[in-house]
Amino acid sequence: MTASDIVTKVLDALRQELGDGLSAIEDFAKAQGEKLANIALTLAEGRIDGDFDEADIFYQRLLDRLERRTALFARQLVQMAALTIEQAWNAVAGAIWDAINGLLAGIGLPLSLPEQPSI
Repeated sequence: MTASDIVTKVLDALRQELGDGLSAIEDFAKAQGEKLANIALTLAEGRIDGDFDEADIFYQRLLDRLERRTALFARQLVQMAALTIEQAWNAVAGAIWDAINGLLAGIGLPLSLPEQPSI
């Protein structure tokens, strides 16, 4: 086994493990981003058109909603990313340790998989 073989195993494991995860994050970000953008456009267009000013209750409610939803979106995105990082760790460490243990198994010296790093 060569270093290139190990790199290939790592990349294959990442592709297999993260393919759906990255797609889910992208889909989520697009959908939520569009909702936030629509609220922001409503706010901006309402101010430009003179439909409401900063003292308007509807304007303040929309602004509050935009702020809450933006914070929630950011937290959810971070949580999804953390899970994706965990999947990446599992894929990379698994591929590397499998390669090492494949070589060491013949002489009875397998290595234990290290602890997952904290995020």
